[in-house]
Amino acid sequence: MSEQERPWEHRVWDIGLQPERTTLAWQRTALSATACSLVAARLIAESRPILGIVMAVLAIGCGVGIALAARRRHQRALRAIHSNIPVPDARGPFWMTALIVIAGGGVTVAVVLSLVLN
Repeated sequence: MSEQERPWEHRVWDIGLQPERTTLAWQRTALSATACSLVAARLIAESRPILGIVMAVLAIGCGVGIALAARRRHQRALRAIHSNIPVPDARGPFWMTALIVIAGGGVTVAVVLSLVLN
């Protein structure tokens, strides 16, 4: 194969676009997690208004936190790519994923308990 047939060996095709796609995916994740949590909080608020309000506030806080963390990671990744240094590790996305799973489990348990106790 000639150099013209293997352009991937000599240049980066979409420098900066991969972190952007990842950031957009985390923004969608934050939005959908917040929306689902708010729906669950609304269901719980019918029987336990205080718990519903607390869950809604926590859901909005978590959604904003995930979106801000994704934005910060995106900026760090772009700086790393353009400076030719290693991209940040995956500890942040791991903990964001763990937070979403824990929050989703907590909301599920709260909804089931509110339905069973009524």
